[in-house]
Amino acid sequence: MKKIKTTQGSGQALVYCRVSTSKQEEKGTSLDSQAAACIARAEELGFKVGRVTKEVYSGAEIYDRQLLSADRADIRAGKFQALVVYAIDRLSRDVAHLCIIADECERAGAQLIFVTEDLDRSAEGKLMQSVRAYVAEVERQKIRERCVRGKRQKALSGRVVRGGTDLYGYGFDAERGVRTVNNVEAATVRQIFRWAAEGVSTRSIINRLRQQGTPPPSAGKRRLVHERYSATPAWGSGAVKRILNDPTYKGEAYAWRWQSAKGKKATVARPADEWIRLPDDAAPAIVTPELWTAAQERLKANRGDYTRNELRPDLLRGHVFCGKCGLRMRGDNEHGRRVYRCPSRFAALGDCRGARIPSVECENAAWELVKKILDDPTVLTTELERRKAEGSESRARLEADAESARRSHRQAEAELQKIVDRAATADDDLWAMFQKAIAEKKITVTRLKEAVDDAEARLASADADAASLTALTEYAARVRKHLAVFGFDEKRLAFEALNVKVNGNGRDWRIDVCPPNTGLVSQSYCSSARPAQARRCSRNVCRRSSRRSNSRPRSN
Repeated sequence: MKKIKTTQGSGQALVYCRVSTSKQEEKGTSLDSQAAACIARAEELGFKVGRVTKEVYSGAEIYDRQLLSADRADIRAGKFQALVVYAIDRLSRDVAHLCIIADECERAGAQLIFVTEDLDRSAEGKLMQSVRAYVAEVERQKIRERCVRGKRQKALSGRVVRGGTDLYGYGFDAERGVRTVNNVEAATVRQIFRWAAEGVSTRSIINRLRQQGTPPPSAGKRRLVHERYSATPAWGSGAVKRILNDPTYKGEAYAWRWQSAKGKKATVARPADEWIRLPDDAAPAIVTPELWTAAQERLKANRGDYTRNELRPDLLRGHVFCGKCGLRMRGDNEHGRRVYRCPSRFAALGDCRGARIPSVECENAAWELVKKILDDPTVLTTELERRKAEGSESRARLEADAESARRSHRQAEAELQKIVDRAATADDDLWAMFQKAIAEKKITVTRLKEAVDDAEARLASADADAASLTALTEYAARVRKHLAVFGFDEKRLAFEALNVKVNGNGRDWRIDVCPPNTGLVSQSYCSSARPAQARRCSRNVCRRSSRRSNSRPRSN
């Protein structure tokens, strides 16, 4: 490896290593090899490695990288005298983000050291640093653009864009780029559509498939592993609904229906006018259009959500979650008694064995807790002040991020002006070089302005959260006098306003009150057939009720 000239130093060094995906780690872009090279470089320069951070995250992000955010905070606090990274693109592929981190290191008196590149703090060196980061960012965008363009062109040419496992009921002819019918799976698909057209519910379809021993779509195609469940694949409502809603099975194959998305959902549907209709031979029909349409009509009739809710009003509908697997629980009627039950038995991963929650007792406890919070001003205001105090450090970090972004933007604008001034007096032979430098620096300024806008938006969001706390206090004052006469709809609105969330398993449940967008936890309540469980609740936010339904007092 080429030796890099860097100033000798002393003190603590922070080593940061990153790969974009876990697959990169598996394919040889090793975090361990990055760490080893960085540690060797730090020790060569006279630094003592104080911490090694290894993170798997996209290089296009900065504020969402929690480990990097913690490292930046420690550097700003002066805990480390050097930040050692294997390469520029391992720190960031965004030139604006790179400038922000470099400025933070410089202001804190910490050296920013790259193992494979020379980091010169002169004006020319800073320009080259920006150019290299810009090239890394452009290359990432070019790779993505080429992949997307290639897939779209393939779809426009009438070939199936294959992603992941084959669609259930089909195989794939790679040479022709079309789907082929898998006769064994296709028979199951036809049976599912016939059942649906006859009015059989999704739950009943799942039970029938399981009783028949029919292998699910994931069997032999992907490995299902979850710490709470068996790795054995199973039929679930998601798999059945995907089959019934896919027009491919009636011979209408489309490409470009889905696109990647951030957050919890990996993909989201594209607008219908962006779909690309594939030729009829791209995916042969497995069911007739008439059977497909009949199944859709019966599915719509079976979705009587509003009617069911009117016949069996569940006060905590949408607010109750299984304490074992975390799934949202559903209201049900069991032997004339309303309960909330976990739907995991209909999911692909299998039943988590979470116990049913008695609806009436849980709803009464939740309403008593909400009524107590709304009726007592001190309960809410005390919790608001406590949360504001706890959130001061987080807001300070947001303010530091915003100020760093503004400072880097101002510095980049000043550097651009210097380049422009030097270009005005440069010889004609150097004009082309200055033109390129000016164009690249303009891109840097633009990216930094976007970073400023992003940081300020996050800060504004935090301020909006504080405003919502005030609105919540006003809401409590407005409804306090009418709590005794609240009906079903008014109670539902109160649960929404306080963002009530119940996590439970049988008669053990916890009720959290957390107003939207604030992260505030006001109080929690535990109900247990075994009082000792309630005492184990942490942070003193859970309080035992003096009276419990269907429980007898303990004798000493």
